[in-house]
Amino acid sequence: MASKKNSIIPGEDQIEARTSDIIKEAQALTITNPEQYTKAAYFLKGVKGLGKEIKETFDGPIKAAHAAHKAIVAAKKKHE
Repeated sequence: MASKKNSIIPGEDQIEARTSDIIKEAQALTITNPEQYTKAAYFLKGVKGLGKEIKETFDGPIKAAHAAHKAIVAAKKKHE
């Protein structure tokens, strides 16, 4: 049985699965007529929605990690 990747970011596994699916779907897109163009436009809306979800998933932990980093660096400087 394959081991599951341990993510430190809640929701990262779902993002990874959705991203993989979107990449496969994008690679399969062909636009040769107006109907396919319309389908691709709706697909793009979905990609943008995933981008928003990625931002919501990662921005909070990134901000917290940055704040922790700054606090640790400040503490180190205080003791140097």
